[in-house]
Amino acid sequence: MKAMRKEDSKAILNKISIYFLCPGCDSLPSWPITLPCGGTVCRDCFRGFYTYSGVNDDSTLVPSKSCIYKHVRPHYSVETETKDVTLAKVIDWIQSTQEKLEQIQTSSLNNSMCSENRREAVDFYASKNFSSKTVTSGISMEKEAIQDLPTNRSDLSLPDIRKSGTKLNIQEALAKELECQICFGLLYDPVVTPCGHTFCGPCLIQAQTQSPQCPTCRSLLPSPVVLEHAKCRCIRAFLQDYYPIHWLERQNSWEEEKEQESWLPLFICMVAYPRMPTFLHIFELRYHIMIKKCLESSKRFCMAMPLRPHNDGRNEHRELRNARGQRLFCSEYGTILEIIQVEPLIDGRNLVEARGSYSVRIIDFRADGLFPRVKIEKHFDTPLRATPLQFPEPEYLLMYGHLSNEELVNRVDDFYMDARRTYVHWVVPLIDIKAEANSSISDLSYKITNLLPISELEKTRILQVDNPTDRLVLVLIWLTQLQNSWWYRIGSACTIA
Repeated sequence: MKAMRKEDSKAILNKISIYFLCPGCDSLPSWPITLPCGGTVCRDCFRGFYTYSGVNDDSTLVPSKSCIYKHVRPHYSVETETKDVTLAKVIDWIQSTQEKLEQIQTSSLNNSMCSENRREAVDFYASKNFSSKTVTSGISMEKEAIQDLPTNRSDLSLPDIRKSGTKLNIQEALAKELECQICFGLLYDPVVTPCGHTFCGPCLIQAQTQSPQCPTCRSLLPSPVVLEHAKCRCIRAFLQDYYPIHWLERQNSWEEEKEQESWLPLFICMVAYPRMPTFLHIFELRYHIMIKKCLESSKRFCMAMPLRPHNDGRNEHRELRNARGQRLFCSEYGTILEIIQVEPLIDGRNLVEARGSYSVRIIDFRADGLFPRVKIEKHFDTPLRATPLQFPEPEYLLMYGHLSNEELVNRVDDFYMDARRTYVHWVVPLIDIKAEANSSISDLSYKITNLLPISELEKTRILQVDNPTDRLVLVLIWLTQLQNSWWYRIGSACTIA
């Protein structure tokens, strides 16, 4: 019966290992590399399908053949042979467990052979009519010989597989290798980062609203939109087949959470920016109630800019209308704010500290209660550049759109340095442009826009742009318009001694 259990364990491990085989060489990879499309190959097959564009190993890797997974779109980033850390641990566990099962099977075979030899020895002594004392001493020698054999099961114990080695115990042991390092639960919809770490897809999206760095190694990560293509296919298929109840529970929980997040309270007040602090002074009763309800749930709400009156000829924005005939006088784009702390004052007012998470587009709303609720569509940064027709200032995009990030940063920095030497130095805040660009090129445009002396409604344009380079182009457009204004030309003519 025990031998049957071990054979069952070996068969289970063989079935599990099929999920993680490299499709190129049909073997378990010792150095697994997960491609941006979610497929996994071994390092040897990876080198066969990707070649360096230059002579040195530091040069960029380019595909020499089509993707082994028949991925039609080009991979967004294939630059290093980064090991998939989680997958490597799983494969190491499978291989070490298979080796120890082989050792136990060999040990059991040796034990059975020794027992057979012992019976033959007893029969031999009995057939030769030896004395009982001689037979006893011979059997004792056989026992000593048997004890010298490696039959101690504790020396050959399997990692985290107790007693029977059943499928349930193997699943429990593997679950420890498949933990998300953000929620510390079993992975759901696993996403592999370019640095080789694996997290739950929803957990990583939430983490990136706070910081664009990897939660494990702190390396800079691409946009969540890009990481959507990096879902690890083999781990995902294995989890769906071997942990179906867990997968279904997490799926339902995530769908409910997305539905709750898609309808949020709306605060029509000002422009807020992603990953930037916002401070609010709350004194109206309806917004007191809104903040209280937010604190009791997700601590999040949507902030949008109010529109100008209709008699203002510069009003380029239109009020929002829904299918129920209701109207909402605010900009179409806003920002999700997460409440950090609320300080109540003696007279009943509240001081609220919040932080921007991501920009959104309002696609529907309900204006029935004390404050409106809006259905939102999340906007994350994307590597795709905008076309002139998609850009708020199409003619200027044709002028500056060809510039690289470094050239755009240099032009913005030159404007700041020139302005600080004149009487219009108040136009530019005390920001080290190049240092901020090295820290986070994605947030630089938000920090500059937040302090520019331009219309607040004009600033909402930057929330529509989901590419960091295009946002720098928009900032440079605004700086060019400031340079062309009459007050700037007069003030910049006077240099501070």
